[in-house]
Amino acid sequence: GPSLWTNGSSFIGANPPGVPGLTAPASNALVTDYTPLLDWTTVSATGTTFDHYQLQVATASTFATTVVDQVVAGPVTNSAYTLASALDPNTKYYWRVRAFNALGQYSNWSPTWLFRTALLPPSGLTCAACALTTRPTFDWGDVPGATNYTLQVATVSNFSTVLVSATAAGSVYTPAIDLPRNLTTFWRVRANGANGPSLWTNGSSFIGANPP
Repeated sequence: GPSLWTNGSSFIGANPPGVPGLTAPASNALVTDYTPLLDWTTVSATGTTFDHYQLQVATASTFATTVVDQVVAGPVTNSAYTLASALDPNTKYYWRVRAFNALGQYSNWSPTWLFRTALLPPSGLTCAACALTTRPTFDWGDVPGATNYTLQVATVSNFSTVLVSATAAGSVYTPAIDLPRNLTTFWRVRANGANGPSLWTNGSSFIGANPP
């Protein structure tokens, strides 16, 4: 070698839209909404007609298997999409976007970003002895992936001032101080972990006991 050159070939270069830039959620962000809004920059489509964006979401950075492969129709300013189905909690997701024109020509994929869905908030809040003792035992359901829990007790429903703010290793906690007697008292819990904290539970309330 070398051999002779081939006779060669030619083509008219494509004129795809620009490459989208991802904007939200930020890379490695923790999201507590399991149907998050994914947002990216509006692209330019000079000399051609813009047609649509393609959005992909996957649990692996290779995108070998996607959980979302969505066409987001034009106009070009329609550069955001709210997921229609809830994602799994406590999971890492990768996402990317590319743009198409009316000729089917497409841009390169955007850089790949990831976001993390938060742990589920605890559920099943119970306090069987709250009306019987000033140091009741609070209980709630286990959350998969949680390493511990934060519990708050307050006398105002917005928890602007808390009486107890404690970390519990398991899904049960007994306060080390007496809670207010004969007074409406509110409590809530959230889960902590690698993809936490979760949202707070909706909370619960009780009338404080007034024992001898």
